[in-house]
Amino acid sequence: MNISQQYAKSLGSSDLSDNEQSQKHDTDSLAAVGLGADEFGAALLRCKFSSTRNEPNPTAVLPLLKEWRERLAKKAHQRGWTVSSDSVAHQSFWYWLYDTCTTCNGRKHGVIDNTPVLDVLVCPTCEGTGKKPLEFLPDVREFILDAIAALRKFEAAAQAHARQKLGN
Repeated sequence: MNISQQYAKSLGSSDLSDNEQSQKHDTDSLAAVGLGADEFGAALLRCKFSSTRNEPNPTAVLPLLKEWRERLAKKAHQRGWTVSSDSVAHQSFWYWLYDTCTTCNGRKHGVIDNTPVLDVLVCPTCEGTGKKPLEFLPDVREFILDAIAALRKFEAAAQAHARQKLGN
């Protein structure tokens, strides 16, 4: 189980007790992310993997989107972008947050009709990536891809820091 899965599991866990057989608790990965050096990366993880992700909580998501817009505006100014950084920030943030293919639900394969069995053929929508297709206008596509990569770097850094805290 990777750190994202551990984190998502720990958000819904109630195992706070000391277990004599193991020093690990379900909430250890939650604590490790909470002790992260970068608050923005930890906030991204909380936003993306919380159990209420499919029911967006404006009080949690909107301040994070606002901070992302501010960070991207600085980056756009430094790099002399010719496109609206607000538009890029908005599109990149929502794609990053909801990047799972809706056809296969990230499984990379379709299911055989009326069964829980995965088909041998890859999903025709995502072509086996498990991610939604990137459907952005050509003139802003590169900027959005760059912004999505930056969000993924923040997420990966928070995960790496949490793994280090967990001792894995």
